[in-house]
Amino acid sequence: FPSHDTTHRRMGLRFKTALTITGFFIAVIGATYLLFSYVLLRQFDQLERDRTDRNMARVFEHIEVISDDLRARTSDWAAWDETYAYLAGKNPGYLSTNVNYEALAPFELIHVIFLDHSLHLISGHEVSESESTLKPISSALVTSLTSHPSVSRFIEHPTESPLQGLLIVEGTPLFISVAQITDNQREKASNGFLIFTRAFSPLLQAQIAERSKLPAIVTGK
Repeated sequence: FPSHDTTHRRMGLRFKTALTITGFFIAVIGATYLLFSYVLLRQFDQLERDRTDRNMARVFEHIEVISDDLRARTSDWAAWDETYAYLAGKNPGYLSTNVNYEALAPFELIHVIFLDHSLHLISGHEVSESESTLKPISSALVTSLTSHPSVSRFIEHPTESPLQGLLIVEGTPLFISVAQITDNQREKASNGFLIFTRAFSPLLQAQIAERSKLPAIVTGK
């Protein structure tokens, strides 16, 4: 018969073996849990990044639609015989017929500015929604617009396609489009520039935020 010591040693060996196996499985389970948690967190992070990218894409897409619409409107007015004649001093009824609150407000335009090639202000108008009328534009605002590097470069080296973008002017975000003034057929030499602006209003920002599920806030800082 095995001695008491032998039996004790065998039981101790079995206990150690069982403890080793148990520890091994605990280690495997722990490592598996950590690995699974890491992979799961990375997947969640990727999903969150993808969602943010999609929302940002919707913001930029909506801004681009507004900017493109302003560019197209500026292009239509700038390449127009009526506008060309007005810059040449041959269309005295142009402003009363075309540049009035009723004509500009539906398009949410804020500023309409006519300049000659020397950047002399022919006429400038600001839409006042509170008074439902047009006001003369300040020379300081014209200077702020035309001295912006992007606008200044376009005026120095104009292209057939209008300049478009979003600027911070005097602390206010504005969509802007600048185009050379010419005739309907774009055959005559340009005799000036037309600038249209549209406010990036809180209402418009709220609409973009609602559609994109992201806050669309533009500040002058």
